[in-house]
Amino acid sequence: MTTLSIEIPDDLKPLLDDLDYQTHLSALKVVALKNIKTKEKKITELMKKDQTFSTKYKLSFEEFNKNIPEDFGAHEDWIDWSYTHNLLLELESSISKYKFLFSK
Repeated sequence: MTTLSIEIPDDLKPLLDDLDYQTHLSALKVVALKNIKTKEKKITELMKKDQTFSTKYKLSFEEFNKNIPEDFGAHEDWIDWSYTHNLLLELESSISKYKFLFSK
């Protein structure tokens, strides 16, 4: 478990005294849903970009990454596609961590 501590104005302290674990969890879930939606939107954009590269080279990223054509344009595409691919993986992993909240 991780402890989260925040500083709030003294006037809000009485409000926190009335909150229980379920309330905190519910609030965290609201934030998680917002973040999931934002990340899913970004994933949709990145998947379109990934598909553009895949169509251009008629290969998946993994296949392209194993045998990058030896020209400047392909190298530039590899840099961009690598970034896109890695960011997709990171976002998907992040979403799965958020979704863990909803399995409890």
